Amino acid sequence: MLRSILVPVDGSPFGEYGLGQALEIAEKAQAVVHVAMVHVPDTYTEVFPTHSQDLEFAAKTREKTYLDDLKSRVAALSDAKVQYHHLEGIVAETLEEEVAERKIDLIVMSSHGWGYVTRAILGSTTDRLVRRLTVPTLIAHPPENFQGLARPKPVRRMLITLDGSELAEKILPPALELGNLWRAEFGLLKIVRPPAHLIGLFTTQKTSQADHELIEKARDKGVKYLEQIVRSHALVASTKLLVHPRPSEAIIGEITAGGWNMVAMATHGRGGVRRLALGSVSDKVMRGSPVPVLIYHPGK
Repeated sequence: MLRSILVPVDGSPFGEYGLGQALEIAEKAQAVVHVAMVHVPDTYTEVFPTHSQDLEFAAKTREKTYLDDLKSRVAALSDAKVQYHHLEGIVAETLEEEVAERKIDLIVMSSHGWGYVTRAILGSTTDRLVRRLTVPTLIAHPPENFQGLARPKPVRRMLITLDGSELAEKILPPALELGNLWRAEFGLLKIVRPPAHLIGLFTTQKTSQADHELIEKARDKGVKYLEQIVRSHALVASTKLLVHPRPSEAIIGEITAGGWNMVAMATHGRGGVRRLALGSVSDKVMRGSPVPVLIYHPGK
């Protein structure tokens, strides 16, 4: 049950994009929104103590002024209950502590459209929180012309992606709870990859009759799986199965083609070399989705 929502902000208009979404959710769920701004201490305090102290004081003053201004703008936009927290420390670690201390049920974050370089700079906090925390996280990329706090578009249609695993199915409770706040339509999507020998980088083999039969069997199995999910959860939802060698591309394509307003999926939360070598469907969807993405790392 949604009772407590955390929204990190960084003082930029882009950072406020998720806040509008959080306020909308809080109004519908009667939840409390915790707006958190983390001050990162100056690392040169011991080397240039006087100068650094002046810079620290100025930075904290700017951040407090920003939060005061944000508080006024939020009050004019929404009647949701909002608390403001001016924290200090390493951003990701401090937010993790805040999630635990305040028993946060949902994190809502703005995130930039990451490229290879900018992702490392701007997306590291989002990336770490998604991989480490077992709390659903709603991530949205602000449009290029976004000017600051505003009401979001309502979520009319939510796409939930499944891969046949129990882990993937754990996205269902938080996704359904969130979607039901808007009385959204639900869709279930499963991607079937063709046989590996047909999608390798150096593949020259043509699809044989046996390959077609193999794909059809996988397709039929996937369709039955989605139908079983609908029955077992008593869902009112459309279902769709796509055969595609790159699941993330198929999901992003379906978001646009199907007119979905939000996509929801679970993640293994993998990091490090394994993630860089193999890639992650959820990571690629997070970076490329044109609509907000609800990500859930349920843990073990």
